[in-house]
Amino acid sequence: LIRAKDYARRFAPDLGWLDAKVAAKVNVNDLCNAYSQGSVLAFFRESEQCENMARLADVVYHEFGHSLHASSLIPGVGAYESALGEGVADYLAVTMTGDPGMGRGFFYSEEPLRQLDPKGYEYRWPDDITGAHDTGLIIGGALWDLRQALRASLGEEPGVAVADELYYQAIRRAVDIPSMYVEILAADDDDGDLANGTPHVCAINTAFGRHGLRPVGAVSRRSGPRSRARTASPCASRPRACNRSARRTPSRRPSCCGSSATGSAGQAARR
Repeated sequence: LIRAKDYARRFAPDLGWLDAKVAAKVNVNDLCNAYSQGSVLAFFRESEQCENMARLADVVYHEFGHSLHASSLIPGVGAYESALGEGVADYLAVTMTGDPGMGRGFFYSEEPLRQLDPKGYEYRWPDDITGAHDTGLIIGGALWDLRQALRASLGEEPGVAVADELYYQAIRRAVDIPSMYVEILAADDDDGDLANGTPHVCAINTAFGRHGLRPVGAVSRRSGPRSRARTASPCASRPRACNRSARRTPSRRPSCCGSSATGSAGQAARR
């Protein structure tokens, strides 16, 4: 938990909850699960089927991710939705470990409990909507793909730092999985005008398009603060220094390029 708090402070230095006590209840008399209750995380004991949950770093990071998400929400703006919560908690676990296979060792093997980057397949909205954990793989996979693209374009540490900051700023305002797309774009924006793109719009559109989360129909203009935003066209991404001031310095956008990454989630953030 100390490691998870220290990691979260990289992108959420002003989140007061990180300075509060977070307790862990271990060896809870149940099997193959764990849960978050805000500042208390509970981990079930081992069994013939499953490892002791408190011994699995991925599970600890995942449950911490639930509490981080709930504590980060902007009142009256963001909302906690179960499938979104599962997906972004998985993302926190895998970005901390650098392994898209979340929960290795859960069943006493190297097979992951959930795989955010399965070979030859992408979880897509709305095709793969099922239970909360499996539906969460749609947004978890999109965030992982974005992380990989930013690592490739910006370098290891800057790329991961930008991906994690975008994840955090988006979960503060998103209300469900589809709304994460617009919130990621809004977090990436550096000049208050989504119509001219954002610094990493190509990577965002490609990653979210693979998972059916890039809206097909563009919204023409904002009707209120962060309520509706124009869908940015994919423009050539440019490496940026990984800090807030650099990412928010307005810059001239190159002319837009074509992209085949389209999706079916035609919703803007609903507020």
